[in-house]
Amino acid sequence: MKRHYPKKTVIIEKFIPGSKEVSVGVVNKRGRGWPLSPVIRNRALFSSKNISDLSIPAKVVGKVQTWARRLHEALGCRGVTKTDFLIDRENEAWAIETDAIPGLSQNNAVAIGAKKSGISYRDLINLIIKDVR
Repeated sequence: MKRHYPKKTVIIEKFIPGSKEVSVGVVNKRGRGWPLSPVIRNRALFSSKNISDLSIPAKVVGKVQTWARRLHEALGCRGVTKTDFLIDRENEAWAIETDAIPGLSQNNAVAIGAKKSGISYRDLINLIIKDVR
């Protein structure tokens, strides 16, 4: 069935100026969402370096981890999710999206965040498998 939308239908998305994108993976552990360490990237267009050693204030880290966990749980997710945030010039975090099926290669944000959290790649995969059985 083809839908017809009025010609004046417009979708407007707010532009958020900022150059840091933060990804936070969440795995289920002990029956609830457990946020991993954030992975910070430069958001510059055509950048050859994706994952960076950029930092964000501890207050912002806590905020994005809390919101990633809340989104994971509110959506009823199992296994693992990854929520991406944009950090604006005032260090305010804006949620961009939550991936219910994020990539799991060893150089992906979820695996990198797990490693930064002290979880080996093997243990990460085992946590995910255990949760979805």
